[in-house]
Amino acid sequence: MNIPFFYEDFSSQHQIVLSENNVHYIANVLRMKTNEKIVVVNGKGIKCLCKLLYVSKKNVEIQIVEVFEIEKQNPTLHLAISFTKNA
Repeated sequence: MNIPFFYEDFSSQHQIVLSENNVHYIANVLRMKTNEKIVVVNGKGIKCLCKLLYVSKKNVEIQIVEVFEIEKQNPTLHLAISFTKNA
């Protein structure tokens, strides 16, 4: 089974507070249970592997298991233009 990814705008690697939308998605849509794992990213180069400690309809508590630093990539863009044929 794949580990679901969630985005949260957090700055501290010690505590992550999940938004209401993510709590709803974890508890009601995915119906995840205690001790299942999720990945939370912040969009600033930090990815945290987390374990669900408590899951209810309105509240989810997580524990950070491991923190990863993501290297920033410099994507390259190649643009190709084709000429139209004159008839």
